Amino acid sequence: VFMSSHTDAETIRKTEQITSYGYVVKSSNDIALDVQIKMALKLFAAYTAARREKENLEQVFEANPLGMMIVSHDCEVIRVNGTAERIAGRSLTATSRPRCGDFLGCVNRHLEPRICGKTPACASCILYTDIRQTIEMRRATPVHEEPFRIEISGGDGSVVTEARTLRYNVSPVSLDDQSGAVVAFED
Repeated sequence: VFMSSHTDAETIRKTEQITSYGYVVKSSNDIALDVQIKMALKLFAAYTAARREKENLEQVFEANPLGMMIVSHDCEVIRVNGTAERIAGRSLTATSRPRCGDFLGCVNRHLEPRICGKTPACASCILYTDIRQTIEMRRATPVHEEPFRIEISGGDGSVVTEARTLRYNVSPVSLDDQSGAVVAFED
């Protein structure tokens, strides 16, 4: 909690740049100071609980035996866990933002116009349809089991196309005030 006799906009702006839980003017009475300190303690406790909850969810996400893929409202892959990378046979790098089919290795991504979600085959893709509906309706899908043709990179640089059956469901999430989805899947 900051306490200062300065009430100018520049001083207050500087304190807002630092994580703070309050600002009290020195001329305030003891009651105002007491209330501000109690509020700051409650805010700190709430922040600590939220951070702990986020850390717990991060651990569940990473340790999950299902592949987990978080996608944005336009089907860009935001995050995946290690199981998803193992199933897809590729890693998600910090600089790439592939669409769901690009990350999974869907063979349809090679069709014109070469963007996942924009090809004629994507219109009939159950996974893509489920992701779009989940994001729009904000409702989870039931578990589906669907065959996909996926490209897998070999250790020698070769690429093999194989049919895989993915069992998955899609659930809605909020991503920085935007709708998104979590796809949980297994091979």
